[in-house]
Amino acid sequence: MSETRRSVGEPQPSARIEHEWGAARVVIAAVLTGIACLLGGKLGVALKLQSEAVSVLWPPNALLLAALLLSPVRTWGFLLLAVLPPHLAVELKGGVPLSMALCWYVSNCLEALIGAAIFRAWVARHGEMHSVRAFGVFMLGATFFATFVSTFADAGFVTLLGWRGGTFWHVWQERFFSNMLATQTIVPAVMATATTDWRSARKAPFVRYLEAGVLSGLLLTILVATFTSQSESWYSSPAMLYTPLPLLLWAALRFGRTGVNVGLLVLTMLAVFGVVHDRGPFIGGDPQHESALSVQAFLLLVAVPLQLLAKVIGERDRAEEKAYDRQRLLALTLKAARVGVWDMDLLTNQTSIDEQLAAMFDLPAWERRDVSSWMMRMHPVDLAESEASMQEALAADAPRDESGDSLIGEAVCRVLHRDISWHWILSRGVVLRRPDGVPYRAMGIGIDVTESRRTAEAMRENEEQLELAAATADLGFWTLDVGTGEMWFSEHCAALLGVSNGATPARREIDLLLGRSSTADERGKDEDLSAAPPVLAHEFSITREGGEERWLATTARRVRDESANSERLIGVVRDITERRKQDEEVEERQQALAHLARVATMGELSTTIVHELGQPVGAVTLNAETARLLIERNRAWVGGDASRFAVLQELIEDIVRDSRRAETVIGQLRRLMRREQRDREPVNIAIVVSEVLDLVRAELRKHDIGVEWEVSGEGLDVVVNRPQIHQVLLNIILNARDAMESVPPGARRLRVTLRREPFEEVVHVLIADSGMGIAADRLDEVFEPFVTSKAHGVGLGLAISRTIMADHGGDLRAESGEGGGAVLHLTLPVMSKVRAPNGVLADVSIRPNRPVSAGRTETDAGAAP
Repeated sequence: MSETRRSVGEPQPSARIEHEWGAARVVIAAVLTGIACLLGGKLGVALKLQSEAVSVLWPPNALLLAALLLSPVRTWGFLLLAVLPPHLAVELKGGVPLSMALCWYVSNCLEALIGAAIFRAWVARHGEMHSVRAFGVFMLGATFFATFVSTFADAGFVTLLGWRGGTFWHVWQERFFSNMLATQTIVPAVMATATTDWRSARKAPFVRYLEAGVLSGLLLTILVATFTSQSESWYSSPAMLYTPLPLLLWAALRFGRTGVNVGLLVLTMLAVFGVVHDRGPFIGGDPQHESALSVQAFLLLVAVPLQLLAKVIGERDRAEEKAYDRQRLLALTLKAARVGVWDMDLLTNQTSIDEQLAAMFDLPAWERRDVSSWMMRMHPVDLAESEASMQEALAADAPRDESGDSLIGEAVCRVLHRDISWHWILSRGVVLRRPDGVPYRAMGIGIDVTESRRTAEAMRENEEQLELAAATADLGFWTLDVGTGEMWFSEHCAALLGVSNGATPARREIDLLLGRSSTADERGKDEDLSAAPPVLAHEFSITREGGEERWLATTARRVRDESANSERLIGVVRDITERRKQDEEVEERQQALAHLARVATMGELSTTIVHELGQPVGAVTLNAETARLLIERNRAWVGGDASRFAVLQELIEDIVRDSRRAETVIGQLRRLMRREQRDREPVNIAIVVSEVLDLVRAELRKHDIGVEWEVSGEGLDVVVNRPQIHQVLLNIILNARDAMESVPPGARRLRVTLRREPFEEVVHVLIADSGMGIAADRLDEVFEPFVTSKAHGVGLGLAISRTIMADHGGDLRAESGEGGGAVLHLTLPVMSKVRAPNGVLADVSIRPNRPVSAGRTETDAGAAP
């Protein structure tokens, strides 16, 4: 961008002319146009030759044309009416009849309208006002054609009215050159001054203002001396006509179209002034008419080349600015895209690379121009391939593109950095050739694809791991195109469904996977599918050949491809036969547990029965012993047959023996049912939680409750009474089950979290549900005895549970969940902090039934919904 563009500023776009004007602005424009035409008319009268009725330079027409070009089309009518009063005032004051003045008004307006219409039509089509082509359109359309056409009307009016005599062609010649000179010098000066951004000119440095002042002073001095001197002075010699040209060239080169057009306008005014007042180099022996034609021709011949030169310079400046902007944009784009550029002169073998590519090759500044330095960092195999691709592109018979150049084959090379790490660079290039086919230059780009390569490798590893995990987890995959009804099975999915590998899925398999009855028609299926939730999950059973029943579970999700305007279902299938068997076993265990609960209740009653039976059995034994002693003492006194006493003795001894045996049995029952404190044992708390989840899994599934649980941290060993902790956990989980009764089935979630923070001596067990939650003012109240929200609850479960936790040295508290629901927070001291009854830290070890590691999820626990 040249200095001229920086200081003077860029012209306003043509679209600015057509923006909406308010009424006030239209009035101001009309007033200013009228004033300008009034002053221009007075100036034109002052520049009229004494022997001629036509002025050498008539500014009003040019000023009206400039006003029309700078105004919206809808305001042209107001501007034309605004110039009528000043036109009549000037003409009538000069002695022109009213009819002649009105005719000249019509011809003047015709000239301005034709020129403005031609130029504005071209600008509206091409969108540019200050290009070389726009200047050509203005010169041919406005300066020449519009003046040429309107002058016929002007001369015709003069001839028709017979004002001041003169032939038609004489009047046409005078007015044609006068109006054409005014249009070519005044309109560009007004347009350039009006469309220049003077705000940027204010920011120009002082040197710029000094240069403009010196140029203006020199130009004005030379012009005044040349065109206002007496004819006998040496200043008025024809050679002085060449002195303003260097200054005008200076103005065109340094100040663009504004500088040269203003300079030409000053030159025109002073030259015409000299001719009118018989001064300057154009005054000679010829009549004034010939002098006027000479100065008009001179000014037109000087103005057109200089104005064209200014337009060319302006276009060059704009092209340079656009090229600079594009270069900056390209540099920013390459930097953002992490693309480097290299360039090689094949004649001198000199290579240059930019900062981006140098960073990709990890080159220091002193090695960036040495080709061997950055090629040595390439892997030998990749270097050989790159050199081979370059030689193929340099060969005379190499393929050419539409520009006659040869493309260098795309390659990915490995580059060794100074930190002993390999990076991948994608290279693309082209060999430029002269018209005769000789290569003279090679250039290209380098793209750092290290991250994408590493990402691709990571994705490939993830895919392999996914395939391995799917094979290990016994999973099958399937997809269904909703629009076409086409279904795809993986090999393992087909095996699970009992379909031959490669066979087309039948209607039965589709219905099983979608959970629909086989009697539904295709239309009904489509309607149900469109109304289905985004995620589908269900279980179904199939009977294979041989009568074997297998249970399968499938989960699918709807996926919509907006670009292809299609919708698909993608899903997985897994065999859950073993899990179903386990669930049945757990359900049987739960029934057994319920039976044990009933037995326990009967045991409480048995205590009373044993107590009640113990007294009469003891009494029977005591009475039998007493009877036997009485018989022994009184056998001689009573007398009689001894054999009868022996039989009686045996009967009494049998009674005593059976009574004592009954007492022994009753004592054993009493000792068995006596409540004794069970010893605590070391155990991993995750095992205890897993046992409880196994017990309640079927119950939670029956209520559509999904279970998530997670174990984080190490050292989860505690010393507890396992049945008591079972009781606490069961009570909390069942309470959570009841709290989620009012929640929709799909939103019922139970989350169990086990963690131990670093440097903490307690284990945290958090059981969160998605129920209605507990009010903040009732978080402590729920642990009070006989406080319950259940219709048939007793209100002792949580109270007993907190007591058990406190007895174990832990705590139980209720909290509000972040997304709703309630959280029951249990804490237990870790095994190393549990004290023995004598107050010494217990030194115990634990052998868990199965290892439980940090990060377990619901799949590990087997409590998936």
